[in-house]
Amino acid sequence: MTAQQSKKSHTRHMLIWAIGLGTLVGFLLPACFPKSSQTTVPALGTAVSPTKDTPDSLQRGLSVYYMEGFWRHVDLMPKPEAFLKKKWKPGKPISKIDHRFGKGNVFDSGRNSGVGVLMRGFIHLSRAGEWQFMAQSNDGIEVTIENILVVSDPGWHSDRFSQPMGFQAERSGWYTVKLRYFQRKGTATLEFYWKPPGKKDFTIIPEAAYWHMPKPF
Repeated sequence: MTAQQSKKSHTRHMLIWAIGLGTLVGFLLPACFPKSSQTTVPALGTAVSPTKDTPDSLQRGLSVYYMEGFWRHVDLMPKPEAFLKKKWKPGKPISKIDHRFGKGNVFDSGRNSGVGVLMRGFIHLSRAGEWQFMAQSNDGIEVTIENILVVSDPGWHSDRFSQPMGFQAERSGWYTVKLRYFQRKGTATLEFYWKPPGKKDFTIIPEAAYWHMPKPF
């Protein structure tokens, strides 16, 4: 075998190895970061209705639970259905999501790092039309409204804004909301914004929009 033939053979083997490695990575990554089968990414103009179960005896704010853990992706946290079984710590209802914690504790979790957060309840949309949502976070966050994904920045990252997402609300009413967030290490930020129909700018969602049922979910 000549030197040129040997070089070509080596190059061919390296190419085969690289393709095999790429295939393996492509197979393993989805397993590491599984996608939820219960959420839907909205297409432009997706119509969404308020919850069918009209809530009563509501109280201000969103229910919140905390758990200790050092995750790198929201989908690596326990599923919401497992929160109570895993003995997640309940906290005081969250009335507004407009926080730059720095290196302080995340809400009343008692922790400034290695903490996961689940919020659930209702968000009141005051009229029909296109509602847009986004968040600034550090670290990962995912928010669904009526199981429609409206905020998705699920990985470990420093302060940044998510891409705006939204849907067409068919009418005013109560819409179920679920927020999952984790703070891994360092500083922490969590801010949740909306842009109601006819508005030009995103603003922090006001306290009056958040409600919850005063019992475990």
